[in-house]
Amino acid sequence: MTRHFQSGSSLLEVLIAVLVLSFGLLGIAGMQASALRNNQSAAERSQVVFMTYSILDAMRANIDTTTDPYSFRTSDYTAEAVLGDWQCTAPAGASLAAKDAARWINNLHANLGSSACGKVTCNLNTCTVSIRWDDSRGTSGSDAQIIETRSQL
Repeated sequence: MTRHFQSGSSLLEVLIAVLVLSFGLLGIAGMQASALRNNQSAAERSQVVFMTYSILDAMRANIDTTTDPYSFRTSDYTAEAVLGDWQCTAPAGASLAAKDAARWINNLHANLGSSACGKVTCNLNTCTVSIRWDDSRGTSGSDAQIIETRSQL
């Protein structure tokens, strides 16, 4: 009586190994896709913070020396037709504040998509800049993500 020893792998063992490897690679691909989405969301958040400071800097630069500088800045930028309420389209107007607001809204659209909106509210020399955009692709984002930055002028 001779004993037969198995040499090599059976076809079933190879198929199971390929199946386990396939699930592992699918998991890695899913993690990579999630990381890319969250990286895009983080980049958008960084852009939002940068853009809130850009409109605040524009407001600081727009000073009328013949009147009270704080009331001038806030009244021009927080007018309802300019940025006093959520503005999703670039406002029209010939004033420097309206042109700054239009440039700012156009930059929001270019960097965050056409659904991005912005607004500015001020109380004396303390202003809050808010930006709303669609961040639903991020892990904890929403379709109406809002970031606010408060600063003194």
